[in-house]
Amino acid sequence: MIKPEGAISLDGFDAAIIGAAEHCDVEGRVLAYDENKIVEILIDEHDMTPNEAKDFLDFNIFQLRTGVGEPVFVSKLDGD
Repeated sequence: MIKPEGAISLDGFDAAIIGAAEHCDVEGRVLAYDENKIVEILIDEHDMTPNEAKDFLDFNIFQLRTGVGEPVFVSKLDGD
């Protein structure tokens, strides 16, 4: 996939990119990441427990505020 112009990517998490998305507050497209895949990457490649990986995601990735071009994160709804 070609990264949309101006979209911010997360180093080391390319395997978690599921596509590009429109964001109501941003012109252009941003990258969309599968949050469950990010957790898997943190567990497999960074030797974190599931709880550590979820905490890392919550405090170090979801709280990242870079402004224009920041990614969106997608999680499956129960039953999917």
